[in-house]
Amino acid sequence: MIIRKAGMIDMQNMLAQFCMHQLECAPVGEIRMLHPGSGNAYNYFRDKINEANMHTSIQKAYAAMVTQRNDVLLVTPDSQAWRGDLNATGAALTWAKQNTHILGMGPGELGGYQRARFSHSGYTMANFMTLSGASNTFKNLRWMHGSATGGASDTTLMTITGAGNKFEWVNFAGPMDATQSASADYIGVYINGGSSNYFRKCLFGTQNAIQRSGANCMLKIAGSGGLNVFEDCIFRSNSLTSTTPYFINWA
Repeated sequence: MIIRKAGMIDMQNMLAQFCMHQLECAPVGEIRMLHPGSGNAYNYFRDKINEANMHTSIQKAYAAMVTQRNDVLLVTPDSQAWRGDLNATGAALTWAKQNTHILGMGPGELGGYQRARFSHSGYTMANFMTLSGASNTFKNLRWMHGSATGGASDTTLMTITGAGNKFEWVNFAGPMDATQSASADYIGVYINGGSSNYFRKCLFGTQNAIQRSGANCMLKIAGSGGLNVFEDCIFRSNSLTSTTPYFINWA
């Protein structure tokens, strides 16, 4: 038991160092992990991290994190089924906390193939998340938005109303369904009043073969928010046979 406790302490220190490096800050608060309940990452970490800090649901992980404490959620390099406020697949989540951080356990890259990813296959997903909190970090992640089940009802990947949040090496991957891509209502990221958010080396769009055919956009900015910064980002649109889609709607 003593050996195991020492091993757990060493692992906690190692993860803390990783998080501090990724977030470029110190110290970090409680470290939690999101996993699908199986796989190599889960099998390795399950006896090395406090069981109460291991979660199979984004909603439960969010509920356990403490605002303004620099708590960190590590996402294993797996496809995570999104579960929102009601802890139900297909339900949206309102992220209202401050200074909390989600880090994907994979390399950051602009190609849009981050393995720490969220999906909703088989469920309608009108909006993955409304980010109303401030000063949160999202890094090395991919949201995969669109399914045959939801179709045109999968309207918005993410809505941002909060301020001072940071997205780095994030792929906002959508639309991923032909019916969804034909809808004029589709929006990738909707910044509605949120200000001073920072996007660095993010990919808006996806590398799939779905062609956008509706008069929709990959980014919409509206409301009173200002000073949203986009540095070294890529906006990828596959619209070979249509002239109606556009990249940014500065409403």
